[in-house]
Amino acid sequence: MKEQDDSIRVIGVEPRGSGYASATERATQGRFFHSRLEGVGSGCVSPIYDANVVDEVLQVSDREAISFARRLAREQGILAGGSSGLALAGALRYAEAAALDPAENIVVLFADCGTLYLSTIFDDRWMQESRFLDSDWDEETLDALLGSGIRPALIFAYADETVGDVVAKLSAAGVSQLPVLTRDERLLGLTTEFRLLDYMLREQREGVPQTSLVDAAVIETDVPTLDRTMPLDDVLILFSKHKAAIIMEDDPFRGEPSVVGILTQIDLLDYLAKR
Repeated sequence: MKEQDDSIRVIGVEPRGSGYASATERATQGRFFHSRLEGVGSGCVSPIYDANVVDEVLQVSDREAISFARRLAREQGILAGGSSGLALAGALRYAEAAALDPAENIVVLFADCGTLYLSTIFDDRWMQESRFLDSDWDEETLDALLGSGIRPALIFAYADETVGDVVAKLSAAGVSQLPVLTRDERLLGLTTEFRLLDYMLREQREGVPQTSLVDAAVIETDVPTLDRTMPLDDVLILFSKHKAAIIMEDDPFRGEPSVVGILTQIDLLDYLAKR
């Protein structure tokens, strides 16, 4: 299309936390990503992705995407899925921000059919259980929770450290989990006292404490990452399946996000109990 008309702009839309909006060389190695939308977004940038073709990438929350998919069915009679709601939300957001002339055209691609989601996004009970319906904290972000005193994760484990050394770190700090980094400060995941204990009980042989975290396979890689602008509703949805998440903030010196803390279920409970 661009070869035929170079004035055409191509706008990508992805779930919040997916890897394409910041497709740097480091991002292509994999980043942590979680979305309830199926078949869209990724923690890794595809090797066939051509950033030169895409003029801009917008990120939309799961909640907003699902809301637009339901509106599409209710108001326009088009039964499409969550990724279509994602595309529509992005298109409307782009049109508003770009202040387009009413005579200009926007083509939005709806890539899925809503019949696949009758028991999920078109089911009010599932929506309620998944916290996608309106709530008392629609406008709140993770910032509100972080203001309640979540302490930063200043202690890290490194992938080449031994199991024994990391156990000592956990004990000295009085914590039950640590973010795991490579020596060049790239986030790999999380190690927990449960995984370390399970490994040591399972192996029960001489030299086990001297095994590195990588060789012991005690690094959880399926750990979501959060930033301060993330809607609190999305955070609560994440914790329906995860016990901990890693908080990251942009580091202007490194040019990429850095780990600044860990959020756990008890942090959420404490915040909700004080509301």
